[in-house]
Amino acid sequence: MNLLWRFLNWTFSQKFVGNEDPRVPIEFHIWEWKVRILPPSVVFMIQVIWIVFLCMILGCVLSTLLFFRVIQPSRRNDPEPTRQQPSQKTTSTPAPCTTQGLLIGFGVVLPLTLLIPYHAINEFDIRNLGFRLAWVSLPMTMILRTFEAVFGFTSPQHSRSLWSFVRHTGFVLRPHYTDNGGTKAATLSSVSQILKEYLFWVAFLAVAYHCFASANFCPLTRLVGTEFETSRIVYWDAPHLYDTFLQACLMNVTLSLSMTGASALGSLLTGVQMDDKVTQYPMFLSESVSDFWGRRWNNLIHVALKQGVYKPVRHATQSKSLASLAAFVVSGLCHEYVWMMLYFPTSAQLAAENAIESTCCLSCYCQTWTGKQLIFLDGTVFYCCSCHQCDWDPIQRLSTSDPSLLSTAIGLLALSGTFAEKDELPYDNRQLLGLRGGIEGSVISSGTGRSQTASEIPVANITIPLHFHSGSHHAHMYIGSPPQRQTLIIDTGSKAMAFPCKTCKKCSACCGSHASPYFDPEVSTTHRVSKCGSCLLEGISSCSLFGDLCTFSQKYTEGSSWTATEVEDVVWLGTPDVVECLEDHMGTLAIPYSFGCQTSSKGLFRKQYADGILGLSIHDSSLIRALYLEGLIPRNAFSLCFTHVGGHLSLGGSLPVPTQYMGGMTTTPITHEHGYYSVEVVSLSIGEKIIISKDLYSDLLDDMNSGKGCIFDSGTTDSFFPSSLRKVVGDAVMAYSSSLTDFSTTMRRHTYTFEAFQRLPSLTIGFANNANLTILPDHYMEGVPVDSSTGRAEVWEKSIPLTNRIYLDEARGTVLGANAMYGHDIVFDVQGHQIGIATANCHSNTISSQL
Repeated sequence: MNLLWRFLNWTFSQKFVGNEDPRVPIEFHIWEWKVRILPPSVVFMIQVIWIVFLCMILGCVLSTLLFFRVIQPSRRNDPEPTRQQPSQKTTSTPAPCTTQGLLIGFGVVLPLTLLIPYHAINEFDIRNLGFRLAWVSLPMTMILRTFEAVFGFTSPQHSRSLWSFVRHTGFVLRPHYTDNGGTKAATLSSVSQILKEYLFWVAFLAVAYHCFASANFCPLTRLVGTEFETSRIVYWDAPHLYDTFLQACLMNVTLSLSMTGASALGSLLTGVQMDDKVTQYPMFLSESVSDFWGRRWNNLIHVALKQGVYKPVRHATQSKSLASLAAFVVSGLCHEYVWMMLYFPTSAQLAAENAIESTCCLSCYCQTWTGKQLIFLDGTVFYCCSCHQCDWDPIQRLSTSDPSLLSTAIGLLALSGTFAEKDELPYDNRQLLGLRGGIEGSVISSGTGRSQTASEIPVANITIPLHFHSGSHHAHMYIGSPPQRQTLIIDTGSKAMAFPCKTCKKCSACCGSHASPYFDPEVSTTHRVSKCGSCLLEGISSCSLFGDLCTFSQKYTEGSSWTATEVEDVVWLGTPDVVECLEDHMGTLAIPYSFGCQTSSKGLFRKQYADGILGLSIHDSSLIRALYLEGLIPRNAFSLCFTHVGGHLSLGGSLPVPTQYMGGMTTTPITHEHGYYSVEVVSLSIGEKIIISKDLYSDLLDDMNSGKGCIFDSGTTDSFFPSSLRKVVGDAVMAYSSSLTDFSTTMRRHTYTFEAFQRLPSLTIGFANNANLTILPDHYMEGVPVDSSTGRAEVWEKSIPLTNRIYLDEARGTVLGANAMYGHDIVFDVQGHQIGIATANCHSNTISSQL
């Protein structure tokens, strides 16, 4: 026995959850969809087999005890009921309830059914939600079938022999019964049909999660009133009902998927055809409320509730309403038990150094109690109301003309239970947990927080130095308490901040080696891991299908990608000097912020110098917006002033040293509400000559603005234009440079004397509202010697190799990368919904002296 116990502990020592899951997802694309599949694991399958085997043993033992101590004594005290024909309605009275039956059922079987799975999960430290759900699936049916046996409502066909009773009571699956009460043998044809249904539901669920998971909608949390202080659900809130319907559909499909797969496996193992019809589709064709709850919503539990709760209560009280109330209340208690089993922290989790994860998990469980109970009580009210005649004429006409619409609406309203829960967390912890308030006295709108009209851009109150390495501009970010420094790429084309953490195993293999040591969450006292139901990066992270963590991923056009787990900690931007950052920047910039702990990466992200990425695109979860909402910067805006060796990131507005501007600032509207900083191109000039405009090659202008539009993307080193521009641009460049180059691939790398280099043209892009951006050959040609004080090309002797970094190969749209931003202060004014452009000397020492 000791050897078996040690083997079980070894088997469950591997945690298939979050960062502790050793399996690396296999990714491939079907059309434009990214598909991620976890490869098979021997240890994973062993854990599944052990859980199924232990559940079967528990079910068999407890069912046998019920049969010999409850079923057989009641049969001896009650004559054998008369066998009826299948066409006859069953009218037999229940077997008498005995004292021994009550003691065995409620004193032995129910406590063991509830406690054994709990102790198994706790003892083996099982954290995977799928494994936990498998453990609690047996108690859900075992409890109700124990009620059924104790109160004498077990049907004769299930109690005529020990095997029949064990098969009915001790297993979650139930056989497919014929009209005469017998079972049907499983055939190759029947199993094949079940497998076809299983594959269909797998594909359907994959498509559904692909469509909805990225939205991170949560049907049981919608904020109204004072933000973050109260969570409410309002019955007649249309977006909430929409979310609820989607969630109900996904839950229904998940139930069908789970039971169809289990039925196929059960049929193969037992040779008996299993009933896989958990639900009847579609839900919106319900003919009554009882039809919605009974046949179209988890039929498996409905049958058990009807036999174990509804019939005994109705037999005792002769009241349909009380019986319905009892069934819904018991259902709510059973679901609460399941929720507790899924999310309670094990002893090992509580004993771990990062017990903050377990505490969060436990608090998330506690906060759901009121909501779920009211949902089931609401269901009772709607059901009871539907059982009585309604005198209101519109309801009468609707129920007469389309009963399915009325019944489905009532069912969805029952699912949309209204509840309000006061957040009991201390105020001091609210900022750490993401419950942030706005600037005192201001009204913070949803969305990007932009003003109705573009206004004058203020001067930034904080400027952070940037650094250049391997084609990217970086900022130093300090995370945690005590702070740990990470070097992050400034990327206006990405939403989130992410970098590798020590939580992943074999970190150097999965995420590579970079400028800084991996961030260690265990060292930080303010670190927090986001759990399902409390994902803070709305629209970015989502709850994983199996597991309790919030995860997200990012893929880039050049092939790089990474995956991460959402966490939260105190962060602030700073300089390379840690002491200077603690003294000068921590007090003015440190805020709690959600980001990603990368668990895997591919392509350039594994090889790059920088540790990770700082996404600054237009999004509600942007770091700039978070700083603005905390009142630390004057505007939801920032500017980038890039150089070949670094540059400056100004927070809250434009560069604070406007004397470095070589002209006035012009602005152009942003054409997208969220995501990319997209602007409208109205012209393109080579040198001083306009070659594309609304009057000249307007179709090429449309190509530049198509797709995601013309975007400013600081995370992309080079600039890209549509391939349809090759001939027009090539001819213009050849004419300007006296056939020196045509910007084609064959002439991309070439040796230039300084005199030849001076013949290369500048590119000027005209934007709406008379704004323009000029890209000099000093900036788009790689390898040019640059004067560190002015940013302009230095004179060189002989010939040197230079590489053209403007590409004409985009299918649609235009990408203005970092090399297009050199020599300008580019203001990303989200609040004013505009881009500001000013020619500036970003190399000036005057800027550095005033930081």
